[in-house]
Amino acid sequence: MANEYIISDFSSAVIEKENLSSKSLSDRWETVPYETAEISGTLLIASDTSEPLPVTVAPSLLGWYRIYVCMTDIFGGNHIELHLTDDEFPTTAAPGKISRYTMWTSSEKAEEVLWKCADMTGQRITISKTKCGFPHTANILWLRFVPMSEKETADYLALRDNTARKTMFAHMDGDFHANDGENYCKSLYAMKDSDVGTVCMEVVNDLVEYSSFDAPYAPRKADTWKRMEYCRRFSERRKEIYPGMIAYAHKNKMKLFAGHRMQLSSFAFPLEQPLFTVPFVDEHPEYRCLSRDGKMVDFLSYGYHEVQNFMIENILESARYGFDGVHLIFDRGQHLLFEEPVKARYAAKYGEEDFYRLPLDDARLIDIKSEILTEFLMKLRLTLNEYAEKQGSTPLKIYMTAYFTYEDGLLDGFDIERFAAAGVIDGIVQAKMHVWEDTDGAMAEDGLIDLEKYAEKAKTEYVIRRDHSSNMARIVEGLPKYRAVADRYGIELFSENQWECAQPAEAYVKSAKAIYAAGGKGLALWDCYPCRVNNLGEWAATARLGHSESVFSMTDEAESYHKMIKILSWNGKDMRYYNPSWRG
Repeated sequence: MANEYIISDFSSAVIEKENLSSKSLSDRWETVPYETAEISGTLLIASDTSEPLPVTVAPSLLGWYRIYVCMTDIFGGNHIELHLTDDEFPTTAAPGKISRYTMWTSSEKAEEVLWKCADMTGQRITISKTKCGFPHTANILWLRFVPMSEKETADYLALRDNTARKTMFAHMDGDFHANDGENYCKSLYAMKDSDVGTVCMEVVNDLVEYSSFDAPYAPRKADTWKRMEYCRRFSERRKEIYPGMIAYAHKNKMKLFAGHRMQLSSFAFPLEQPLFTVPFVDEHPEYRCLSRDGKMVDFLSYGYHEVQNFMIENILESARYGFDGVHLIFDRGQHLLFEEPVKARYAAKYGEEDFYRLPLDDARLIDIKSEILTEFLMKLRLTLNEYAEKQGSTPLKIYMTAYFTYEDGLLDGFDIERFAAAGVIDGIVQAKMHVWEDTDGAMAEDGLIDLEKYAEKAKTEYVIRRDHSSNMARIVEGLPKYRAVADRYGIELFSENQWECAQPAEAYVKSAKAIYAAGGKGLALWDCYPCRVNNLGEWAATARLGHSESVFSMTDEAESYHKMIKILSWNGKDMRYYNPSWRG
């Protein structure tokens, strides 16, 4: 394109030449010559064990430009930081997993993606290796600057400043992904010009004990110690960190919700000690869920008032920090099964006979579970409202996850219409989730479960099944019923888009169109941090999906969001025809 400006020879463009080397050194950027089908030059690369100092380039440009960055996923896990002089925080940039979408290996293709639009007058760009909690490489092949016309600039600024567009709901994963508030503010900064209006950030609280194991214990997962230490440090500082983050979100026209995982278990990976323990769980086996045969399940039951009160007190902490709402994430674990409080309530309403033989989709069992969860949510609502009244503040909103379809959720007691009619929820996040019971071959002639057959089936097959996937057809299938409930009771509805970092960028536009065509009101984006906003191609396709009117006019063409470019040579080695590591 005429007047575009490209930096592709970083060995010449970098100001701090002393931070460069033609070899791979622990404290330098390695410079490697390359040739692609479009651009040639000398790239910067840092290995997963090197810690090079930041370097700077000075394009000396005037006016507004679209800035594109080209990277490759060679060696895997590439993360690089780019920081314009005027940026409040740097951008962590990562390429897509190229080999997922093409037959090419990561060493055979580079990916060019849009970084941002910016006024480049007087600006320099600092390039750093991202500091994060896992080993990774960093590389950059080129920066390309494409000038914007006056109209393009005016249109971009009008879109950026239109806060009415901020209708999407974004989730950020647990606190072990960052050890300070600055990293989270960095993610909020990355989302501030997007259509995201509400951010759910999973929080730490006093529910979990961040205890270390005695030496010489060696955890089977290599990053266990690091995760524990991150969460411990964050937990100790949360009283100073959370209010600052909430204020920062408000400054950027976003609301910040506290995300709470609602399962109560000292969760462990297979064969592993629990990564984080929940003392209340370990101290109260009498509150555990029970399977049909009376055996303990490693989750506490919301059928016990003591469990409900314990969780409500932890959720109340969100109000004390000043969050705008809470997001109740019910998408893992169990919450009510066949324990005594459920049985007693069932017996009082329907009689005790055959309780343990009822399949999970039995309407009577669903009724009892949803009745218990409704009462729990009513107590939570009352507690949050009473706190707000004492403080003279606005009560926190309550959002909760739901499954693919309304009917899917009923099996776990999630009767969304019952909750909405009782006034205990303000919003639904339609998640990509379904749990069901496979009773094929385990039923008796009377239509109830044969407990012996059920137990035998469990020895060789899954009985409780779980679908947690980017099944957009199921999202679309479930939308009409959710939309009807949302409209009837005036609550918010967000439907999850595709899994993060799992599809070509253009797929997110296609699935957004399908959601809106089925009657979707808003989009939800799971794992925006640390995954989605860092994958620049995906974020370019996702950041502006908040309004159906403009989404239907958006292109599905891949090169609008990321461009794949063939590598012809690395370091002088010809790869056009005969790649020595070719897997073809």
